[in-house]
Amino acid sequence: ASEVMPGSMSSAMALDIDPGITSLAAELVVMGGAFGTAGRPGNVSPVAEANIYNDPHAADRVLTAPWPVRLVGLDVTTLCVMSGAYMAALRDRAPGIGGFLYDITRFYEGLYRSRDGIDGINAHDALAVARAIDPTLFTERRGPVRAVTEGIAIGQTIQRVEDIRYPPGPWDNLPAQSICLTADNERFLRLYADTLAAWDAGRG
Repeated sequence: ASEVMPGSMSSAMALDIDPGITSLAAELVVMGGAFGTAGRPGNVSPVAEANIYNDPHAADRVLTAPWPVRLVGLDVTTLCVMSGAYMAALRDRAPGIGGFLYDITRFYEGLYRSRDGIDGINAHDALAVARAIDPTLFTERRGPVRAVTEGIAIGQTIQRVEDIRYPPGPWDNLPAQSICLTADNERFLRLYADTLAAWDAGRG
């Protein structure tokens, strides 16, 4: 089964307890990283995304372990906006869960409006869950990924693109992981609303 990791990768401790755990996970879907593919820099430094920055050593351990990792980073999450109108429509369509989500995102939406000039919120963690449900929503690029663990770029995620040759370096003999380059935002927003509406209707 797919395992979704929406926060810092402190679960890297599991690798110390049982390195064989890597054979039990079909894939890890991580909400984290910023690769600059869409011109998007980091959100806690010019190069680092928060979930990686908060525990870069754990991130590097998870990313270089021999299991499949799919990174859903700021490159795609910041381009997907759940607008105020979308959230209001979700509230009306699924009054239970939709109403709850509408209420608890008022502060979050205000933060985006004042800080980034966005009418709505970015769907960071929800996009990671969507990657586990329907990989066809995304285009991806493969290659070993490292997290910078010290210095001015601490927390930066760097991928060595799989089909480009480089001199020997710290990406050698590491598993190729996948980073998301684009997402079909229209299909994702439809999937999100349909899923929550179905769940809300089932509660009645």
